[in-house]
Amino acid sequence: MTQHFRRGNHYAAHLTPEQVVEIRRKYAEGYTQGELVKEYDVGLSTIARCVRGETWRHIAMPRPELTEEELTSAAQASEERMRILIANDPVLSAQLQTPALSAAPVPANAPESPPDDATQRAIDDIRKRYGLNVTPPK
Repeated sequence: MTQHFRRGNHYAAHLTPEQVVEIRRKYAEGYTQGELVKEYDVGLSTIARCVRGETWRHIAMPRPELTEEELTSAAQASEERMRILIANDPVLSAQLQTPALSAAPVPANAPESPPDDATQRAIDDIRKRYGLNVTPPK
């Protein structure tokens, strides 16, 4: 009896992989679990576990399709959160206001070398994007 319900025994499955994809898509579109129960003639727990991804894990969950407007709005919100983080973090703000960002520690007696072109463009882009037009002290 226990072998009947063992993982990988697809003969005991109530749904096909195609139905799982369809159920998840419909649920994402706004169908209720109750409507899906009636349509596919399975129990509520079967539908609930399917749409939460607890069963049929090997089948990818649907990704929402975003419009250009939604993507732009999300990008603007992300940039605003970044501005707030920078404004509230003095260490990060100071790092972005320095002329060069370096991952390696620089010895105290080493001469200061200017950043390469790509690094400088990235620093300038960050300063411009987040309103950090402060000239670093010399």
